[in-house]
Amino acid sequence: MSVKFFLVMILIVILNLVSGVRPIFSSSVVKTEPYIQIRPDGSVVMFLHGNATFIQCNGSTYTFTANIYSSEHQLAIVVEKDNIILDGAGYTLQGTGVYRSIGIDLTGRSSVTIKNMKIEGFGYGIYLENSSNNTINENSISNNTDNTYEMQSGIAFFGSSNNTISRNNITANDKTGIYLVNSSNNTISGNNITDNSWMGFYLRSSSSNVIHGNCITDHGEGISLYGSSGNMIYHNDFINNTEQVAIWLGPLSGNLWVDGVEGNYWSDYKEEYPNATEIDNSGIWDTPYVITVYPFSDNIDRYPRVIPEFPSFLILPLFMISTLLAIIIHRRRISKQVSAETCTTK
Repeated sequence: MSVKFFLVMILIVILNLVSGVRPIFSSSVVKTEPYIQIRPDGSVVMFLHGNATFIQCNGSTYTFTANIYSSEHQLAIVVEKDNIILDGAGYTLQGTGVYRSIGIDLTGRSSVTIKNMKIEGFGYGIYLENSSNNTINENSISNNTDNTYEMQSGIAFFGSSNNTISRNNITANDKTGIYLVNSSNNTISGNNITDNSWMGFYLRSSSSNVIHGNCITDHGEGISLYGSSGNMIYHNDFINNTEQVAIWLGPLSGNLWVDGVEGNYWSDYKEEYPNATEIDNSGIWDTPYVITVYPFSDNIDRYPRVIPEFPSFLILPLFMISTLLAIIIHRRRISKQVSAETCTTK
């Protein structure tokens, strides 16, 4: 962990204890005119240009038709309509690091799906505030930064609940991959969360979230919990994080690190517990992985896993590759049979 990071976090703790002030990592963003709006009536409007041609509407589905570049705007796309699908169709939403910029703003939205796009170059890749029942899946959200000390991130939740985040690649973002403030009952699963500059996850005053099946790799802190409790965190792979889990201002109730049968994979487990052994080929170590212990609670993975979880986001590509190989082999066999029959006929 860098000295700069440690000093910043110490300052936050002191200020919160003294006055409750949040000088850094604030939740509200003062918003300007967006580049593209999906309005409540379903129309798509581009700033100073009338109807946007980069997004095509078909019923409740809005599909990118090209890469979208937002060079000067703080807000690239603002969604003001519920119950829609925003499909990137493999295209990129690209920002230029404008201060406190947002790739996709879902403030106050419900039942919106964001899928199949690349989002790069913003302070926040996707921003949810007072939002619920939204789905964010199969996106690449990376290299989002505006070079400030605020808690910018790939995906940020503020006062949001019952959202689903799955099968995304969330990598190389400034500060943190996924950031939750006063948010609950969200499900975050099957994501590759790698090499974000400070933390994979940062949960602040957030509870009852389910975080499972994620690969959390190469951070200063894999998960940082600030006054957050009652979260279920299991079947994740914590790999090569300087500190796998950090807990600040621990609450009186802990978090649950198992699903009742299995916990998480910890890359430093054998270093911490060199004498541990596997229980009867069960894939579970015989010694719990202790994260923290408080007088009134604990954060302990009682069933740590021996090997990593197979990343769910690899299942479809591997299936497609294996299917393609099977087709190639089958065609070669048919070709050989035809050649043999031709030779026999001659």
